[in-house]
Amino acid sequence: MATLGADPEDLEAVIVDELTRFLNSGPDLAEVDRAKAQYEREWLGELARFDSRADLFSGYATLHADPDAVNRRLDEVRALSVDSIADAAQRLVQPGQRAVLSYRRVAS
Repeated sequence: MATLGADPEDLEAVIVDELTRFLNSGPDLAEVDRAKAQYEREWLGELARFDSRADLFSGYATLHADPDAVNRRLDEVRALSVDSIADAAQRLVQPGQRAVLSYRRVAS
């Protein structure tokens, strides 16, 4: 992995390098397991709050015509494999297709 300097271009290069590494080698099982565990904690945290749970059911009913999908979401995430994630990344993520917005402090 590249080292990070002070310029935004350095940060961009590090991010592009990491994306390229990910696209070339895919995620490893430990990365996928950590991401699934984190998602599960966050999802269950959202479901624990009544207002968030109501929003989720409403959103799934409105956007997907399937409010019960809220109850299947964790099973869908748990079913993701390393290969399916790598395939999706190959289809959807390309480092050359990006937009970069940099905020720079202007000396006064």
